[in-house]
Amino acid sequence: MKLFTFDSRRDDQADAAIGPNGRNIVYAHGLGIDMVDLYTGARRHLFDNGPVECDAGSCFGHSRPQWSPDGTLLAVRKTFWEGGTTVIVDPFAAVLAPISNDSFDGPSSARWSPQSDQMCGYGTYGGSALFFARAPDWRFDLVPGGHEITGVFGIVAACEWLNVEQVVLGLNVSRPDADGDVVPE
Repeated sequence: MKLFTFDSRRDDQADAAIGPNGRNIVYAHGLGIDMVDLYTGARRHLFDNGPVECDAGSCFGHSRPQWSPDGTLLAVRKTFWEGGTTVIVDPFAAVLAPISNDSFDGPSSARWSPQSDQMCGYGTYGGSALFFARAPDWRFDLVPGGHEITGVFGIVAACEWLNVEQVVLGLNVSRPDADGDVVPE
């Protein structure tokens, strides 16, 4: 048995994911995200994090790497001074570049569809909202009405794919009380 270890240096960025083929592992650590070929030991640095001592312009980090089910793409959480998004990349490309929009207010958590051709995600920057992205352009767009539930204030707290076409949402639901204040149910 071979043991693979890594130093995260930041508790909130100690994430790892083994590729579906069992050959590659991506892991988040204090300096960013790396990929290792477990057969050859070859390493590739994929993302840099901002410095530990940072300001609004340089404070960002990468965490939560997540392989697509077919193992061809990688989704990574990118956090900023305020907000965050999910970035999609091809980790095997000669030149690594995000293939999804890289805005500060996209989904903070996203999930792959079973066929690796869509993602659903939710974000909470400026309010709760539901996002979708589809191949080939991978643009995370707000779902119209994805943040509104008639008569109820719902915070989208999770999304998961049931099958190819159905997504289930987890909501934290609240309703206004007699004074108009929003209270959890």
